[in-house]
Amino acid sequence: MSAELPDSELAGDLRRDFLGFLDSASLSTPGLCVISYEGFSGSLKRGYTNSDVVAKVLRETFKGFNVSICCYLRSQDSFIESVYTQIIHQGGSLSLEQFLDSLPAGSYDWHRLICGYEQCFGEDKVFIRPYHPELLPLPNSILDDFGQLIGTSKLLAAVGSEEVNRGYSAEALAYARLLNPALNAAERVLLRQVLQRLSPKPRTSSYSYLPTERRESIQLMHRDSNDSLSVRKVGKPWPDFMPTWSSDESTHMVENSSIESMSLAMLSRCLEVVEKQSLEAVKSKDRMSEAKSKIKELEKRLEDLQKNQAKMVAFGTSLAGRLGQILYSVEKRIRGTK
Repeated sequence: MSAELPDSELAGDLRRDFLGFLDSASLSTPGLCVISYEGFSGSLKRGYTNSDVVAKVLRETFKGFNVSICCYLRSQDSFIESVYTQIIHQGGSLSLEQFLDSLPAGSYDWHRLICGYEQCFGEDKVFIRPYHPELLPLPNSILDDFGQLIGTSKLLAAVGSEEVNRGYSAEALAYARLLNPALNAAERVLLRQVLQRLSPKPRTSSYSYLPTERRESIQLMHRDSNDSLSVRKVGKPWPDFMPTWSSDESTHMVENSSIESMSLAMLSRCLEVVEKQSLEAVKSKDRMSEAKSKIKELEKRLEDLQKNQAKMVAFGTSLAGRLGQILYSVEKRIRGTK
């Protein structure tokens, strides 16, 4: 949420929407209602520096209800890397350093965020939990953890859904950052779909874009504040509350590659996917139409990406020729199985 000052009109609109939802749910008895939204922390791009304003809006929105707040916290260095990836997903083109320099003072201060909610709802109504892959290793781990906190068996019995919004690998992130300025909104969505499929970040790995010195300076900047928060809320220092995020060397940012060289790598990977899918499909004649459909889908996506070459560095005729030859080879192989 981007509100900069307490907004009674916004709170009124939110309250009407919430009451309307309760009416439509036709609850026969009072129950527990869970609302989850990243925007409750404030404006992401402004470093959540307006979180206290958002808390005041929500206090007015839910006046008369018994409200408890649970906030899953992540170490600021890891959180910043995740935020930066999200911004590139959405079409941004800033370098990591440019993004860091754009953040206002006091960004992502978890103690300030939690204090703002405590002032509005009470200290005993605000809880903090650590968000870390070691503590939440499975897709439904966070549901299990939250379900235990609020004492509901429905969340405890929930099965984690398939991961849809997959992160980029470092290579894909750098590639998207270079291409985004030359693409329109629809093309950026297409690029995101292709890159998430071709070069995703493994779920269990962590981003590691920050140089060591920069990471340490961010950790030092928030050390005292984080310690004060964790000691006050859970009775343990921050390092005991939040394990250190391990660095995966394979995810370090790729910064000095050209669009042309990265296009070659990505399109080569596209071709590998096409060939793999076709080879799997030819094992069964019943799946022939499915194989053709998949190849046409990928060909169309590659064609759409290549149409943008006039607006960016040209891929070159050799690349187009290589692409055509391999696609022709795949198509010929499928025809040969009829």
